[in-house]
Formats: sequence, structure tokens, C-alpha cells
Amino acid sequence: MKLYSKYGTVFKSLRKQRGFSLTSFTDLGISPAMLCKFENGKTMIKFDRLVLVLSRMSVTLSEYEKFLNDYELDIHEQLVKETIIILTCKKYDKLPDICNEALELNEKIYSIAVKAQYSSISKIEFEKVCDYFEEIKFWRYIDLYSLYLLIDQLKPRQISYILEGFFNQEEFSPVSNSFEHNIRLAHIVSKSVLYLSCKGHEKLAKHLLNYIQPENFFHTMYTKNLFMFVKGCWNAKFINSEEGKEEMEQALNIFKTISSPEIANYYADLYKKYQSA
Repeated sequence: MKLYSKYGTVFKSLRKQRGFSLTSFTDLGISPAMLCKFENGKTMIKFDRLVLVLSRMSVTLSEYEKFLNDYELDIHEQLVKETIIILTCKKYDKLPDICNEALELNEKIYSIAVKAQYSSISKIEFEKVCDYFEEIKFWRYIDLYSLYLLIDQLKPRQISYILEGFFNQEEFSPVSNSFEHNIRLAHIVSKSVLYLSCKGHEKLAKHLLNYIQPENFFHTMYTKNLFMFVKGCWNAKFINSEEGKEEMEQALNIFKTISSPEIANYYADLYKKYQSA
């Protein structure tokens, strides 16, 4: 019964806060007696009905889950956050621990993606991630970050094929409906443009860059500045070296202001890595 307790307790608080009574959901097949049992931790409500009831109260399922978990990140989100901090702060010796944590969670693709940040991956591992990315239909956040980490391991045609799956549709991919997923997609495209530009793939880099033009794509201040940085890289490589590098420098200075010197250094190092490889 303890398993059900918090579901009911949180729901009861939401119901009262939103001004609904025990009888407010009878037309949805939820009787007052059933709801009372649920709120007291004695039973559960079927998932489809719970979604309907939450919707009536103008509470999303995602919000309800956040309330249940006291706004804490889930275990996969936490793993991604730890990886980002490690890479930004250059604490590469901790990456093997992240690999092991990923394997414990049965996140084999993520483990390979992290491994690629400090070591070479085998042909079998590479083929495994390629097959996964090319066939995936439902992109979780950890999948998107795996793609972000591995984008510079892929061939240009593979990058194009995967990213076109997000944009080249009558309607944009469902990923665009999630704020967090959409922002991560902006990171993926930006990194792709940076990598492809440095490798001389002018047309493909420009094509992808157009997808995240500010007038076509929702940006945060961070991702808009990231766009300016990679746009500067493209300009420096193919149009005007001096002006492009000036745009990049301006973007890095903004990162130092709105984020941190570590973030600015991360992107500067990434550019140097791609230029020298």
C-alpha cells in the first residue's frame, strides 16, 4: 500500500488546489468511492483514466511525475547531467564510471557514446550505434544526448539521414513538442554544423544550419548564441575568414557572460579539435 500512498497524496493535494471535489470525475468513470480509495493509498487508478482526470485539472502527466519525485531528475537525466559537467570541466578520468553506470541501467548505446569521449570504439560498437540511430522511432532525452556525443563519429551521409528524420516531414518530428528535447536537438544540429564545416562539407553544413535559423526554430539565449558560434565557423571556413572568426569570438565572450568560462572553453576546444583532426 505504501507504493500507492504518494500517488494518492499528491493527487489529493492537486485536486483540492485546483478546486475539484470527489464527485468531479464521475463522467470519466471515477466514482467518489474509487477516488477516495486512491487518495488514501488503498488502490490505483488505471493509467488511461488517470491521464483524463489530470487533464481535466489542467495538470500534465509530466508535471504529476515531477510532483511525485519532488522535482528531482530521473536517473537517466541525472546521468546526462553528470556527463555534461564532466566534459565541460574536463574531468575525463570520471568518464569510465559513467560508462559503468550506463551499463548497469542497460543503456548500452549511451555507454558506447561516453566511451567514445575518451577512447576509440570498436567496429562492432560503431555499427551498433549506427543501426540504433537509423532505426529509432521514439527519441528519449538520453538517446538525443547519445547522438550529440557521437555525431562526430558518423559519416556525413549518416548525419544527414538521421537529422533529416527530425525536419524533413510534413510536420516536424514529435521531438519538437518537448522543450527539453527541442533544445537538445539544437545542440545536435549545431555540433553537426561545426564538425561538417571544419571538414569542408559546405553545402550540408549550410543546409543543416538553415534548419535552426532563429526565425525557423525556437531558441533559448544559450542555443541562439550557440547558433551564432557555429554560423561564424561556417562563415570563417567558406565566406570570410576574418568576419567569421570575429563572430565566433563574440559568441564565446557571450558564453562567458551568460554561462561560464568553462562553457566558452568547451566550444573553443571543440572547434580546435575538429580543425586539427
